[in-house]
Amino acid sequence: MVNQMTVRAPEDLQEELKIRAGKQGLTRNALVLNILWDWVKKEKKREKDEKNEMRSK
Repeated sequence: MVNQMTVRAPEDLQEELKIRAGKQGLTRNALVLNILWDWVKKEKKREKDEKNEMRSK
Protein backbone atom coordinates (compact mmCIF):
# COMPACT_ATOMS: atom_id res chain seq x y z
CA MET A 1 0.00 0.00 0.00
CA VAL A 2 1.18 3.51 -0.77
CA ASN A 3 0.51 6.43 1.53
CA GLN A 4 0.65 10.02 0.41
CA MET A 5 3.09 12.41 2.08
CA THR A 6 3.15 16.14 1.57
CA VAL A 7 6.46 17.99 1.65
CA ARG A 8 6.56 21.76 1.53
CA ALA A 9 9.59 23.04 -0.37
CA PRO A 10 10.64 26.41 -1.75
CA GLU A 11 9.76 27.02 -5.40
CA ASP A 12 13.41 27.12 -6.47
CA LEU A 13 14.04 23.67 -4.96
CA GLN A 14 10.91 22.28 -6.60
CA GLU A 15 12.02 23.65 -9.97
CA GLU A 16 15.53 22.25 -9.55
CA LEU A 17 14.11 18.81 -8.72
CA LYS A 18 11.81 18.98 -11.74
CA ILE A 19 14.73 19.82 -14.04
CA ARG A 20 17.00 17.11 -12.64
CA ALA A 21 14.23 14.53 -12.71
CA GLY A 22 13.53 15.34 -16.37
CA LYS A 23 17.21 14.91 -17.26
CA GLN A 24 17.06 11.41 -15.75
CA GLY A 25 13.75 10.53 -17.37
CA LEU A 26 12.01 10.44 -14.00
CA THR A 27 9.11 12.22 -12.42
CA ARG A 28 9.92 14.58 -9.58
CA ASN A 29 8.20 12.12 -7.24
CA ALA A 30 10.37 9.23 -8.45
CA LEU A 31 13.52 11.33 -8.03
CA VAL A 32 12.59 12.30 -4.47
CA LEU A 33 11.80 8.67 -3.62
CA ASN A 34 15.20 7.60 -4.99
CA ILE A 35 16.91 10.27 -2.90
CA LEU A 36 15.05 9.20 0.23
CA TRP A 37 15.71 5.48 -0.31
CA ASP A 38 19.44 6.21 -0.84
CA TRP A 39 19.50 8.16 2.42
CA VAL A 40 17.71 5.37 4.33
CA LYS A 41 20.15 2.75 2.99
CA LYS A 42 23.12 4.94 3.92
CA GLU A 43 21.76 5.46 7.45
CA LYS A 44 21.15 1.73 7.94
CA LYS A 45 24.70 0.99 6.82
CA ARG A 46 26.09 3.68 9.13
CA GLU A 47 24.12 2.26 12.07
CA LYS A 48 25.28 -1.27 11.28
CA ASP A 49 28.91 -0.12 11.01
CA GLU A 50 28.65 1.71 14.34
CA LYS A 51 27.18 -1.38 15.98
CA ASN A 52 29.98 -3.55 14.58
CA GLU A 53 32.57 -1.04 15.74
CA MET A 54 31.15 -1.08 19.28
CA ARG A 55 31.27 -4.90 19.34
CA SER A 56 34.89 -4.99 18.23
CA LYS A 57 36.06 -2.78 21.10
